[in-house]
Amino acid sequence: MVLIRSFSRMSVALLFMIPIAAQAALPPYWQRAREIGAILESQDVARELRDAPIDSVKYVADDSYQASSGRCSVNVRVVGKARDFPGPRLFDLKVGKRRCTR
Repeated sequence: MVLIRSFSRMSVALLFMIPIAAQAALPPYWQRAREIGAILESQDVARELRDAPIDSVKYVADDSYQASSGRCSVNVRVVGKARDFPGPRLFDLKVGKRRCTR
């Protein structure tokens, strides 16, 4: 009887943990994929590159990327947003000024 009661308590505890685990932070691969996707979809990046197609997005350092189009590029910083619950990281993008080489 004691074994059954302990098993039932563990089952209930595990059921409550499942939603929390499903909302945990993303693994680094998927977090970076979200950040690159946000850069590709950003209206601010498009505006700064004057709607030219993006040729590449380069990881520069933690929370720092460079989006390039032809001879022009912009630096993009990922700025984390605070929150009160578990889940994937929330962030905004800060887009730098366009720089072009001759």
